[in-house]
Amino acid sequence: MKAVFSSRYLMGIAAFIAIMTFVSTVLYFQQSALIYDAIADRGERRALLAKMDWVVNFLTILFQVYLTARIVKWLGVGVTLALVPVAMTAGFIALGLYPTLAVLIVVQVAYRAGRYGLTKPAREMLWTVLGREEKYKAKPFLDAAVYRGGDLVSGWVYHGLRAAGLSVGAIALVAAPVAAVWALLAIGLGKQEKQLAVVEGEKT
Repeated sequence: MKAVFSSRYLMGIAAFIAIMTFVSTVLYFQQSALIYDAIADRGERRALLAKMDWVVNFLTILFQVYLTARIVKWLGVGVTLALVPVAMTAGFIALGLYPTLAVLIVVQVAYRAGRYGLTKPAREMLWTVLGREEKYKAKPFLDAAVYRGGDLVSGWVYHGLRAAGLSVGAIALVAAPVAAVWALLAIGLGKQEKQLAVVEGEKT
């Protein structure tokens, strides 16, 4: 924890993870609400979720085997990290304007495939410019406490917004600017990663 709070770079990664959990949690609860309202039969709901998982897994493998390395090479770590946040900004706006199951399916599949196929590999690259202390002490704290804590707090925030009377569409519009901040944060982390890589190169 001391290493995280004493490093602007690590604090940026922590913020990136926290916002990511917020986006994931909002989409999860929106998915539950829209699928439950649109499909009464439990078996049909499970079948739909299974099909979504299949598409996500297929796209994730496609990205990681054929595309992710090339995209990072072409665009850099920062822009690669920003792709999913930018897509989610647009996705939440679409959900806000058209809060339907069809739109939710497209947004959810795109988010999860992009998160696993692009964002996670690029996020792991942020650690390659750090030393052993950060990699083996700060990283477990971020991956466990920040990730799980962010998930918990995000759930409270979502239910608070629902209790305040906001609809699924209205919450999506609230989440859109948060996703935009996420994209800006990704660009900033990419710049810092590049600077730290130069420093590490000079040391070696």
